[in-house]
Amino acid sequence: MADRELEGKMIIVPARIDDVQTGLKNATELSGYHLGDRSETTLVDRYFDTRTGEFAQRRIALRVRGSDGSEFITLKGPSIADGQVQKRLEVEREMSPESIGEIIAKLADFGILIERVGLSPPADEMQSHELVEISKRETCRTTRTVSRVGDNVPVAELAVDRVTFHAHTTSDGEAAGRSVLHGEVEVEAVGNGSVEVVTDVLEALSKKFPGALQPSPHSKLAIANALDQLADSGRLASFLEEGGSLSTAGYIEIDRLLN
Repeated sequence: MADRELEGKMIIVPARIDDVQTGLKNATELSGYHLGDRSETTLVDRYFDTRTGEFAQRRIALRVRGSDGSEFITLKGPSIADGQVQKRLEVEREMSPESIGEIIAKLADFGILIERVGLSPPADEMQSHELVEISKRETCRTTRTVSRVGDNVPVAELAVDRVTFHAHTTSDGEAAGRSVLHGEVEVEAVGNGSVEVVTDVLEALSKKFPGALQPSPHSKLAIANALDQLADSGRLASFLEEGGSLSTAGYIEIDRLLN
């Protein structure tokens, strides 16, 4: 499944984030699937685009991820929906001159020509005349392997994410220092996993946590962009609950902005 992503996700209702996170840390089975090895990590994700927004116009994303002292560069292509599952190109490599060259070549396939000077590790050097940082977030992630009961071969990876978005500061300072909390679960096919596997696990999660999970077709980057729109319009604060979580009305407004 190299360079292809099959993934489905659901938003966690803010009041149930701890419930879902604890439940999936301790669970061993999920409707015919075994939940195996568990890991916990903190991810720092930064997204880049050209100054004219060419990546967004073509519905692609360029991400630099920091995790456990390592950096990874990832290019994601446009998504195609298959029910609750999103299919798309995903090229993820550990940051190196060679991987950057590969990403540049892939960008050229999308008709975007980037000079090498603007893409040199570390990630800070990407902010040149070629690329600018458009979004940043931190994620506390708990990951579980998913395999069919009686078979130890993983077919999916289940992640529970507690995300902190950093809204861009507007000209009037409305979002200055503003952090927005967001929770979601992701199910991504691995190995011989398929759309059917991802769909099965999403359905099993909905049954295990009734009322706690809501399907969402939106990527984290899309949600971050919508939050920036709310900040730019001076409305972000009105959609935040105590503690910085988005209200139900906030998610409804994000859906309206992105659909």
